[in-house]
Amino acid sequence: ILESGEGVTHVVPIYEGSNFPHAIQKSFLAGNDLTEYMAKMLTESGFKNEPKSLFARDIKENLCYVAQDFENSMAEAKGSNIYEKPYTLPDGEVFKVASERFRCPELLFHPSLNGIECEGIHR
Repeated sequence: ILESGEGVTHVVPIYEGSNFPHAIQKSFLAGNDLTEYMAKMLTESGFKNEPKSLFARDIKENLCYVAQDFENSMAEAKGSNIYEKPYTLPDGEVFKVASERFRCPELLFHPSLNGIECEGIHR
């Protein structure tokens, strides 16, 4: 089971209905880091609206997903709009979010994408 909150992530291995307390992992790489990373990517994509962290959190929670093959998805996203989804701002303006949708949660597996020095949750 993976539970990722705003400030901490826990990984609890379960086998046949029982957990293994000695194998529970705790990481301080969590939701707030993902929100900050999404805000950074949105800025790089030309998103100018404020408060950026509020929109970044909403996009993260409603449009993001974990890619089964991150490298392949990145290759497919170059020069293509297959991953684009519209995000409508409160004023009615529409901003397109593309590879950010799967790049953001990839931070959980590769924290170095945003300069964070720790192991990913899969370790």
